[in-house]
Amino acid sequence: MPTPADGRVLAGAERFVLALGTVEPRKNLPRLVAAWDRVADTDHDLHLVIAGAPGWGSAALDAAVVTARHGDRIHVLGWVDAPGRSALLRAAEVLAYPSLYEGFGIPPLEAMSVGTPVLAGRVGALVETCGDAAVFVDPGDTDDIAAGLVRLTTDDAERARVTAAGHVRVGEFSWDRTTDGIVDLYRRAIANA
Repeated sequence: MPTPADGRVLAGAERFVLALGTVEPRKNLPRLVAAWDRVADTDHDLHLVIAGAPGWGSAALDAAVVTARHGDRIHVLGWVDAPGRSALLRAAEVLAYPSLYEGFGIPPLEAMSVGTPVLAGRVGALVETCGDAAVFVDPGDTDDIAAGLVRLTTDDAERARVTAAGHVRVGEFSWDRTTDGIVDLYRRAIANA
């Protein structure tokens, strides 16, 4: 099983905020870079790690990294395999998921399952998926994202609350429940046809 130590080696940092997912505009990564850069002004040990396949938002992310004041502490890893993903999630101080839109949001649940606090955009299905187990931010507001990062990297009580709620929340989801729900949906659709 991948360990937090493996994640820190892969990240190239001891303390880091992790963003996970294909690089595309809805992931809001340039704004995350700007928000993290503000936090990095005073938190000199904190790095930002972005792991995900390059996508059609890569040019905007690259531009944000180049203009960041603390760009030397931003690590864009590209695609990582399942063990690497698990190791990064276990080692991350926070999973930052300030998406502009999400249909569900599996990475936050993955983070919750290993005890990593989640920062999420207050949009789409993320509010329902994460419940009370995340610090929600306005994904269009760089200051709000930065404040959420500060909250989860400095407030031990908030980290503990979100982590405990995450363990409970992730237990509410399973593939068996998902399958049962889909089968039930089809049965109701057929009955009403």
